[in-house]
Amino acid sequence: MAEDWVEARQRSHDGVRTTMSGGDPDRLSQGAAEVRDHFADDFQGLLWDRPDVRKRWILRARNESSVREVSNALAWNVAVSLDRILPAHLLGPAVESAVLHDLADAIDLEKEVQTRPRNQPAEKGWWHLHLTTPIAKMLDWFIRHHPETAHHYIGEITREAHARWEIPAEETLRTLEQALSLDGKLTEEDRDTFFALLAPPAKND
Repeated sequence: MAEDWVEARQRSHDGVRTTMSGGDPDRLSQGAAEVRDHFADDFQGLLWDRPDVRKRWILRARNESSVREVSNALAWNVAVSLDRILPAHLLGPAVESAVLHDLADAIDLEKEVQTRPRNQPAEKGWWHLHLTTPIAKMLDWFIRHHPETAHHYIGEITREAHARWEIPAEETLRTLEQALSLDGKLTEEDRDTFFALLAPPAKND
């Protein structure tokens, strides 16, 4: 009985956290501890090892403006370390696979609908394509944080969608942009600007 309780405890949410923390004093996961240690070293270097910053800790030199400068420097350090926290080259293929999976589900559902009796055959189109909310939010995050890498992988998505299902690139892009308009944080202007960079070149008559 006691052994069963211990095993159940280890499998619980808190138990998994404790087991995978590897004895970290803050009970952080291994990845979170690595992020903490990385920024602790960076902040130490910025706040203490640089004389021009360290002198701001003198009480008479400490004011709102000097604290804001240090805060901005720390925030900049975090912002430029995004790829260290969540590497874009690893996230990109995951986003691509997730989006293609959603498109495949939408196509399979449409095929099922088309097999049902109806008065008139449906016209060929791609309006049934959609993304689920979690995938749309993930794509939106990817674009906002790694726009150049997201640009590359969305290009891969359009090419793969055409190769698998003969979906025109503009229809795939329309689907993605519509999903972001519903579930994303990008402004309409930013969405339009970003997807304009992805639009296929106009064909000359």
